[in-house]
Amino acid sequence: MRQTTSDPAQVKTILRDLVAQTIGISRDRVVGSAAFAADLGATSLDTTELIMAIEDEFGIEISDDRAAAVVTVDDLERLIIQLREAKHAFVAA
Repeated sequence: MRQTTSDPAQVKTILRDLVAQTIGISRDRVVGSAAFAADLGATSLDTTELIMAIEDEFGIEISDDRAAAVVTVDDLERLIIQLREAKHAFVAA
């Protein structure tokens, strides 16, 4: 399901659900400051699957360089919002 929202509250909810589901952890462990590998136990495969799920869910593309720079849940949340807003600005222009 593609989300067209850049609303931070909705992005946060959807992202945290996707993280929990992809990594196979409890939703309550997914907090903003949590590092994917160190705190949540995400493997490189988990991270790849998560990025693909996010791209599908939000209709965005995340470059390998940008994905590599993401450490925490908050980092990824900010990136999604930034890419959604840039996409909407481009479509509106």
